[in-house]
Amino acid sequence: MKRILSLLFIFMIVSVLFPYKTQGVATVTVSVRDDVEGIADESLSDPTVTLELDDDDYSFVVEDDEDITSWFTNIPYGIEAHVYDYYTNELYVEFTGTCPIGCKELIEVVIPGQYIHDESGNPLEGTLSNDPETDGKYYIIEGLIPSIEYDR
Repeated sequence: MKRILSLLFIFMIVSVLFPYKTQGVATVTVSVRDDVEGIADESLSDPTVTLELDDDDYSFVVEDDEDITSWFTNIPYGIEAHVYDYYTNELYVEFTGTCPIGCKELIEVVIPGQYIHDESGNPLEGTLSNDPETDGKYYIIEGLIPSIEYDR
């Protein structure tokens, strides 16, 4: 019994002196700060969205103009997403294309861990998702009905 207590005591001291850090388990979250707005069958009017990591110890690792459409799990048909610009923990995404129908949905993003690195340069394991309930949305409205003028 004394031996078990001694080992437990040594473990507690070592734990305090050398805290265990789990590799690949992130406490970082991503948020979508803007909306994608436009009119169906027209080019998007507000096509830039910012993705932001809430922890400065993590950063995006991407290339300019990289196609990241696959990150957006519910992107409307006809729309693509590309890296517009980025700074450490902020990524500016430009949406291009034309959506043939109206759409009002919350933006859902799932980022593969290889595109997010910690301060040591190690990629995040798994994926990182946003909370769509608190983030941006796709807001593409149906085109307006043109007025009809009659000659008398």
